[in-house]
Amino acid sequence: MVVICNDFNYIFFVKILILIFSISLLAGCTSYQQTGITGGYEDVDLGGGRHKIDFQGNCYTTKERLENYNQKRAKELCPSGFKVLEEKFDKTICYPVLTTIIECK
Repeated sequence: MVVICNDFNYIFFVKILILIFSISLLAGCTSYQQTGITGGYEDVDLGGGRHKIDFQGNCYTTKERLENYNQKRAKELCPSGFKVLEEKFDKTICYPVLTTIIECK
């Protein structure tokens, strides 16, 4: 039970609730970024114009979002276009990973 004694305590309590709610919303987001706390991409230059892109999401990331992010990274690595050589989707417990090997044109 929370006892609210005055306006200051009430405002502080509301701010804490808003902070907790905001953090919980942001925790579900995987943004387009290099690998960090909420997921992201890593890429490796395999030589010969080939690249391996791994994009890791979190419990709330859909396969479609990972595919979109992998496509975006592939376009950055290969501005003249690319061909997908291999693609593998793996979802272990809660962290989906999409691995794509591309070849630049």
